[in-house]
Amino acid sequence: MSPPTKRKVELIMDDGQDYDEAYESWRLSEIRREKRMREERAEGAKTMFEFFSCFHVMLYYLHLAQQCESVDRV
Repeated sequence: MSPPTKRKVELIMDDGQDYDEAYESWRLSEIRREKRMREERAEGAKTMFEFFSCFHVMLYYLHLAQQCESVDRV
């Protein structure tokens, strides 16, 4: 998280708000945004792990089914 330029802080300042309050508000919003992004990435990784776990099990059962077919043919 790189600190904002003075101009950026001035642009996000509300009426009657001083620079320090605006900077602190920006900093807290950046912290919340980064936390939300980490949570979204973690959720995405969990979803991918679940998908590939199910996919692996499906491939294993397919392998077993092919083995059963080859035994039936003999």
